[in-house]
Parts: sequence; C-alpha cells; structure tokens
Amino acid sequence: MPTYTYINSYTVPGGGQSTISFTNIPQTYTDLVILGSARDSRTSDATNYTSVRINGNTTSSQKYQSIAGTGGANVIYTDSDTSNPATVGSGIINYASTISTNLTAAGLFGNFMMYFPKYASNSNKILFVDSINEYASSNVIGQFLGGMMLQATAAITSIDLGIGFTGGGGGTYQQHSSFFLFGISGA
Repeated sequence: MPTYTYINSYTVPGGGQSTISFTNIPQTYTDLVILGSARDSRTSDATNYTSVRINGNTTSSQKYQSIAGTGGANVIYTDSDTSNPATVGSGIINYASTISTNLTAAGLFGNFMMYFPKYASNSNKILFVDSINEYASSNVIGQFLGGMMLQATAAITSIDLGIGFTGGGGGTYQQHSSFFLFGISGA
C-alpha cells in the first residue's frame, strides 16, 4: 500500500507571489504529489493557469494531452495542436492546472493535484494533473485533466510553480494560496 510522506509546504503571504519553488527534493521516494489551492490576482478572466518548470529547465521539448471543460464547452488539446497553449515555451509546461482569479467571487480558490511518477528515474518526466475551479457568478465549474511528458531525463530536484512563465496572462498567487509536496513510497 502506498505511503504518503510530507516533504514541504508553502502558503503565500500578504502581497502575493509570482512563483512558488520546491527545491532540494529528496530522491528517496517512488513518486511525488503536489496538492494546491490557489487564487490569482488577474481580473480579465475568471480562470488562469499554473505553469510548471522542472529543475529550472527551459530547453527540453514536451508532449502534452489534456481535456478541459466548463460545463458548456469541452476541449481536447494535444502537443500537435497549434492552438494548444501548453506548447508555449520549451521546457516549461504552461497551463498545467486551472486556478480561480479576482474575477470570481471572493474566497474561491482553484484546487489541483499534480502527480509525478518515477520522478527520480533516468527516463522522461511525466506529470498528470487534475484540477477544478468554481465560478460562483455564473454557476459554472471548470475542470482540467492533463497528461504531460517533459523530454528530460535528470531526476527531479526542484519544481517551480508560476503563473504564465512564458505567456498565459501573468499574475500573482494571492494570499492564502497553499501548496503541499508529498513523496510516495510503495506506489
């Protein structure tokens, strides 16, 4: 049976923050999980996206497939789709999860889980994401499911979470946005 072990966490202080970093990640687990509850300062749209950068990488290519839905419209993206926002910026997985913004009702945060299997191996790095958003003003819930592969074989020692590292609207994580990193053994 898998065992989850707390590694680190971060809660954004007043004033917000554009990037959250988990560094010096131990190589003693099978898989990694990041759980997050976040809100962005952006006011031009009801949702924004978290970007992921592994080991500070800005050069490796990536493969990507995701499903996004808002209750009224569903979209499937792949890495061969030129309209896919995730292909912006080599080495960086943009649009890795949805989060709420200042355009949604106060106090609403988008929630996500990022799962990195075999993060310490010498094979390409995989990321699975499941996230959900609530837009209280329009009674819509947005869900995002994705699978991504970064063509980089070094063990993951650091993960940066940001809002639009290379495009995607920018913004900052608002106060009380929280992120938790766990190692999984026996997966």
